[in-house]
Amino acid sequence: MNTYYCNFVGHYPVSASAVIVAIDKRQADRLLRRELKREGLLEKNPDKLDIIRVPHGSPQAIIIDDGDY
Repeated sequence: MNTYYCNFVGHYPVSASAVIVAIDKRQADRLLRRELKREGLLEKNPDKLDIIRVPHGSPQAIIIDDGDY
C-alpha cells in the first residue's frame, strides 16, 4: 500500500486536505472522488486532483496546507 495526499476545495472557501491509502495513484483518485461525492464536494472539485505520493523509507514531516492563501 502507498500513502497519498491531496489538497482540494472544502465546504468553505479555503483549501482542505485528505490522506489516502491505496495500492496506486489511480485507486487513490477513485477513493478520494467517492468520498468527495459523499461529502457533497465533488462539484467544487471537477478538475484533475493533484494526488501526491508520500515516499516511505525515512522519517519526515510534510506540511500539507500551510494556510498561505
